[in-house]
Amino acid sequence: MSNPRHIGIQSPLALFAPAHRIDSLIPAPLYLLELVPGSLKTSYPTNDRGFIVNDEDSHFERVIHYPGGSRCSVNVQGSQKLGLPNQFDWDYLLALLRIADEGGVDPDGKVRDPSYRAILRAAGRSDDAGTNYTAAVKRALARWQAVTVRTQFNIEFGGLVDQVRSGDAYPVVPDGYPERTTRDRGHYVLEYDISSAQRAGDEVTRIDLLRLNPVWLEQPLVGLTAWLDVEQHNSLRSALAKRIYQVLALRMARGARPPFVLSLDDFLAEIAFSNSQKPGAQAKQISAALTSLQAANIVLDHSVKEIGRGAYEISILPGDRLHAAGLFRGVGGEDKAWTRTLLYHLGVHGISVATGRQLLRSHPTQTLAVLRRAYYIQTKKNGIDVDGRPVENWGGWIRKGIEQKWEFTEPGYLQWLDQMSGRALAGPEESPVLSLKTAASRPRKKAAAEEAAAPADDAPLPTTEWGRALERFRGQIPGQAFNTWLGNTWQVELTDHAVVVGTPRAFAVEWIRDKYGDELESILSEIVGRKVLLVVQHGEPPPREE
Repeated sequence: MSNPRHIGIQSPLALFAPAHRIDSLIPAPLYLLELVPGSLKTSYPTNDRGFIVNDEDSHFERVIHYPGGSRCSVNVQGSQKLGLPNQFDWDYLLALLRIADEGGVDPDGKVRDPSYRAILRAAGRSDDAGTNYTAAVKRALARWQAVTVRTQFNIEFGGLVDQVRSGDAYPVVPDGYPERTTRDRGHYVLEYDISSAQRAGDEVTRIDLLRLNPVWLEQPLVGLTAWLDVEQHNSLRSALAKRIYQVLALRMARGARPPFVLSLDDFLAEIAFSNSQKPGAQAKQISAALTSLQAANIVLDHSVKEIGRGAYEISILPGDRLHAAGLFRGVGGEDKAWTRTLLYHLGVHGISVATGRQLLRSHPTQTLAVLRRAYYIQTKKNGIDVDGRPVENWGGWIRKGIEQKWEFTEPGYLQWLDQMSGRALAGPEESPVLSLKTAASRPRKKAAAEEAAAPADDAPLPTTEWGRALERFRGQIPGQAFNTWLGNTWQVELTDHAVVVGTPRAFAVEWIRDKYGDELESILSEIVGRKVLLVVQHGEPPPREE
């Protein structure tokens, strides 16, 4: 398994750790994730000759429609004996992509010193995971080796790959859509040659050749990348949850803005999932998969609700891992761990990848120093700068500190630097992860208005009936969900029959009512001493009292 002392790139401790100790998300080729979704089955029926019985288990066709009128026809042919790769086979292809990201693959796609143990380690399994896991790796590689992907759009990248490798160009920020030019091409995924020998009565298998098709390695280089947490993906037990994670990462790669709200039919088409069950049963399956993603902090919150007879609406709010994938737009496979770390933390504070690259090119050391100072102010000074004022525009503050070459020499701050460096060397333990709400997905004034009333996890709440209800309800849901949906709400008025509450987010009106309404109404009725309804409305928060 991965070194438990490694530090996630989203932690402030990553700014104090050596590059080899930082765990980053892994760049996966955007189009491959989309074109070969992976079957949700774990086994396929075969006949007495060992061939796949059902054609859909070895052959897949799909037409993908994109905004603007572009479309892609894809034909995926798998093994007639082993069938198409399934979602658990994706675990091991992602492991190979992780090996490639760590420099273990040549530019022509050849894996250096391939072994089943190395693949298991990269997949997040232990070296001594046992013969069952080794057999799963062999089966996955055999299935991927048989796959041919035939498309009717151009996925070649010309000279941009060489320019990125030479440093003459940076990865693009993708819209993730294929070119309109139609070109019928077939692509293999990987080559896999093995040899076996009998030793002391046991059969020993050796990998002679393992080569990824360079076209899939070139996508991350030029920025056509979906960023995934491989170990988190591989730890998911639900094949459907794995696929939904992939699709949500694809959405973030294209710059889609959450929350995501779409119909059940559209969602099923996007994840390439179909079965003969009725919509209600399909909705339950989707809800269960999203619940597991929420438990893994991939999804912050979700809702699957019936809006008509047999019609369902799905709402998804991404968690920090998916927001991190969005912040990595424009980061490429050639970017090293340290560059990714600084670009990520600049992005958290609303600074784009393009601007971040300029800052790193001109002031690399100062950029690191100012980012460290920003986290110090946020975690130790409650966001109050040395002049006694709260920092409202962190992106502008950081850029100013970098360009003006601010120096930070107070003894208390230097002591904190030493402590953080020691924690980074000792391991991640309980390292803080700052909220990504400061990312540049909203105008600063709007973000400030939304967050003006948001309390810290343990901050006292207002003494209104609504504030007292929130105080009682706070421990019943995760702190991040509480702060996101309820922490920035306020009481508008108390009437004979209702408690009227305001929220700065229009999307949160139905979410609060649907997810928490019954429990909060019960608490409010106890506090008020009579039956009252909870009425949630969208509006501007009241001015904060000084």
